[in-house]
Amino acid sequence: MAQYVIADLANDGMQMRNPTYAQMLQIIDTQQPEGPMAHFFSTYPQPDISHEAEDLRTERYQLSRRFVLSDAKETAPQRIVHLMYDYKFLCLEEMIDGLRQQLSPPPDDSQQLMGILQEIARLTQLKRMIGERLGEKLM
Repeated sequence: MAQYVIADLANDGMQMRNPTYAQMLQIIDTQQPEGPMAHFFSTYPQPDISHEAEDLRTERYQLSRRFVLSDAKETAPQRIVHLMYDYKFLCLEEMIDGLRQQLSPPPDDSQQLMGILQEIARLTQLKRMIGERLGEKLM
């Protein structure tokens, strides 16, 4: 599943925003470790990675029934695809918010202003498409 995440992010020109997660995916991509990733990363020599792996393994909260896999083999790939859309949706929201902040105060250069507005429109369209795949109605 990690290879799917790596390929899907690369296909969209994206990467993990959390540097530790990005490094973990890079390690998987370059070293291609065998066996359970939880054990591999829990024993990894870099403390930030091993601590993060342990944090991810620890169940701090009880999941709602919606998030518990009933048949892991059947639904795990579908769940990963959905989570990737969720992640991309959130990234797009952050990118759009960052561009909107660049509009206050508006740039003096009209070409720069138009470029920002066009990028906001493009990202909003992508967000709308992902939202439709997620089943959300967006304004």
